Amino acid sequence: MATLKQQRQQAEQARAAEVDRDRQQAQQRLQVEVEQAGRRFGLAQQVLLDRAVERAAGGLDGLAAVVWSRDGTANVNGRHFEGTRGQLALVPAGVAEVLDDADTATVREPLQLPSWQHPAAARELREAALELQAAADDLDPPAQQQGV
Repeated sequence: MATLKQQRQQAEQARAAEVDRDRQQAQQRLQVEVEQAGRRFGLAQQVLLDRAVERAAGGLDGLAAVVWSRDGTANVNGRHFEGTRGQLALVPAGVAEVLDDADTATVREPLQLPSWQHPAAARELREAALELQAAADDLDPPAQQQGV
């Protein structure tokens, strides 16, 4: 028969094992959430940047969006172009090709999904929008927004 001390140790070990299992399960849930958030972030970023490029170009033909690969300048056919690493810029399509060939910038392609993926992408964007709305409400509750 176990002594009171042994029973207490067994109970503490059982509790420690339960806490460890709970932590491991929480870590697994976190990993799933992080992967989902990363996927949603990438999709939302792509869509928002596509829309920004479209608005900025304002229907002008012959422009291409590029992302600068490094800080610097480029002289293409006598025209001077300057950018910083990671900067998104609109340049003439021919210039974009030259910058891409020189590894100065990468031509940014808009999101292209097969039509069968549109519903899933739309669902991901809607779920991301709900998450962002909840976060915005946490920062500035709707009652404050309405002046209540």
